[in-house]
Amino acid sequence: MDRVVRIGHNAAVTSDDPRDFHSAAPVPVRLTKGDPPTAPRPTPPVRRRTALIAGLAAVGGAVCGAGALTLPKLFDRETVPGTPVADPTVTAGQIRWRAAVPVRTDMDWTPPAVVAGTVFATAENGILHALDTATGKTRWTAVAGANIDYGPLAVAGVVIVATELPLVAFDASTGERRWRTEDATTTGQLCASADGGVVYAMASGRPYVRGVSAIDSRTGRILWMTPTGGASGPLDLSAGAGIVAAVDGEALVALDAATGALRWRTEIQGFMAKPTVGANTVVVAGASTGLEVFDLASGAPLWTARAHLADYAAVAGDLTYAGGGYWVGSYETTTVQAFDTRTGRLRWSKGKTGAPPVVVNATVFTAEGRKVSALDAATGSQRWECDIGMATSAVAANDDTAFVYGDGYVYAIAL
Repeated sequence: MDRVVRIGHNAAVTSDDPRDFHSAAPVPVRLTKGDPPTAPRPTPPVRRRTALIAGLAAVGGAVCGAGALTLPKLFDRETVPGTPVADPTVTAGQIRWRAAVPVRTDMDWTPPAVVAGTVFATAENGILHALDTATGKTRWTAVAGANIDYGPLAVAGVVIVATELPLVAFDASTGERRWRTEDATTTGQLCASADGGVVYAMASGRPYVRGVSAIDSRTGRILWMTPTGGASGPLDLSAGAGIVAAVDGEALVALDAATGALRWRTEIQGFMAKPTVGANTVVVAGASTGLEVFDLASGAPLWTARAHLADYAAVAGDLTYAGGGYWVGSYETTTVQAFDTRTGRLRWSKGKTGAPPVVVNATVFTAEGRKVSALDAATGSQRWECDIGMATSAVAANDDTAFVYGDGYVYAIAL
């Protein structure tokens, strides 16, 4: 029998959960224990665009890969959720399995998370599903106690999701709840340090101070909180190379990932843009000028490039990729573009994507309409294309399989 862990709204939080957010200066606040004040908790900011994804049309057999391969029995819609039949004969670009899960999708196309033989998927009913990557069979499910807004993020032996306000972490192996905190939330995809030991999110303490919180991923303890100075709207984050980059209104803020200290702050041309941290750069996509690229150490502007409607970027090696758009009832389809990270010169422009481009093992994965595609990261040439029905997330991948949400299923596609 599948293990179900039920988590209620009134579950106790950790005893050393900090609450003392009093500093309004743009410096990190070291937190101490104390009883929470009685000030009302604010409602988290809402994005400009609303995802209208429910009610996607049912799709029958799946056809994928270079040769049309119809598998009507293998992917019968009456398959019991979590008990798919894996096809061991597939080749690159063909479906290994699909598991019937009522997956939920946020406007940032958050993909499933994959680590150590398990793929984690979130469902519309507030349930986190852990599936075997080889077979798609359910390992465990856990109830978050509220609708899941963002996640999952799998790091350091835990899987973290953001509900309507609290963050909740589950043991990645068993599904047991590890911690829950209402002192951090998110308005976008969660991010973590390179070793997974620290998770970064939007602060939501009492009294409310808008800023970035660093959370110990193993315990849920708040390590630091730094105000970012914005007034309202989303606070989008990206972490890497020792910094946390935050877009707050029309400001790009870089914080020291270990201490929360302000490294630098600069203005950007556009509200609601999203940051991506590379090895030596911070890229802002969705700005009114297109892509804006800054030096990671100093915040000095390096170059800009027109990337029409591209709301997302990815950095891998010496290339910076742009493409994908927010859900706006439907979504904006964009061309995938690759730029030289040092100079901003356009290297290639190929294909179409609605979802953010994801780069894994020299391959750029895209999703647009019914198609998931794999492009050569250096040249943009198409390696394969797979028809899964309506894709509703970006792609996550390990060494031999890509995972994506589509049409009420989690799909596993052979690499």
